[in-house]
Amino acid sequence: YDTVTSSLSNTEGDTVIFESEIVTPVVTLKSNKTSDKINNLLNELLVAYSEGADAIKSASLAQDSFNDEAPYEYKCDVLIARGDISVLSLIYDIYTYSGGTHGYTTRTARCFDTQTGAELKLEDITDDIDTLKEFLYGYILNLAAGEKYTFDGESIFFEDFTAVIPKLIEGNNWYFAKDGLVVYADPYSIASFVQGRIDFVIPYGVLEGLIHDKYIPTEEHEGESGMILAERGDSEDTSLKIVGTASTDANGYGVLLSAEETVYEVRVHTVSGQEVFYRNYLTTGEAIQLNTVIPDYAPKLILSYKLADGTVITRGIANGDEANSVMLIEVD
Repeated sequence: YDTVTSSLSNTEGDTVIFESEIVTPVVTLKSNKTSDKINNLLNELLVAYSEGADAIKSASLAQDSFNDEAPYEYKCDVLIARGDISVLSLIYDIYTYSGGTHGYTTRTARCFDTQTGAELKLEDITDDIDTLKEFLYGYILNLAAGEKYTFDGESIFFEDFTAVIPKLIEGNNWYFAKDGLVVYADPYSIASFVQGRIDFVIPYGVLEGLIHDKYIPTEEHEGESGMILAERGDSEDTSLKIVGTASTDANGYGVLLSAEETVYEVRVHTVSGQEVFYRNYLTTGEAIQLNTVIPDYAPKLILSYKLADGTVITRGIANGDEANSVMLIEVD
């Protein structure tokens, strides 16, 4: 991931009136041509989000007075909802604050075929788009009628929310996740702001025959369950094959995360949840190099990965017991 930050102060320089942080993913696949195709599409999103940040920045300058405790803000975070040999599914969450009692959060999702690099629209994942849309609509209404979406015996949804659901489906408010296809509704669209974003998960099991088989993930992994080891080092002093790099600190040192046997869905994220790196698998002799500073008091980076049997391992990246050593520790 690349991160671009900026801030703006008033003319006196004593009050920050605007802050922005835009995170954008950089995709690497086995085919450079396919990688470039996806990255070019993601760069178009980056331009759009940069323009959104500029609009909030302009609004901050137009204020009659400045609040040093609540600067205007634009923040874009990105997470991988699913990443495998068939699908790359990215979630962009945009938070904006331009005065008032609270900020606003909106979500944009983008799905790609990792074999072709093509962006996936709903009509691309099925042979019968009308039947799929009708099924999604009916399934979501079924979910919406459940107790999960009631409060004090009353539905949490607006009276006309059923008319909005087709617009969400038509408007590409969907993405592939680990457990199914998700149709999402931003705050205020079908319920009050306090309900937050609402996600409707349609399991892959009920989508069989409605979407192409290639987009239904398999839970079967080959090989024995592996593990990831951590050590200090860099690409110049190891026999490991470096298959990915990420940097969290300009003055950081090299940390190698290497695999024994094969592990899947390898993620590194900060303790606040911001994803730093993702790779769909890591196998014997392969390593990820992180350039980071590890604080003495507690891990700031979290590693997670899945074993062949589906077990998810979560570890904090911490300083070891010996000088210049690194270890992975259990975290809650």
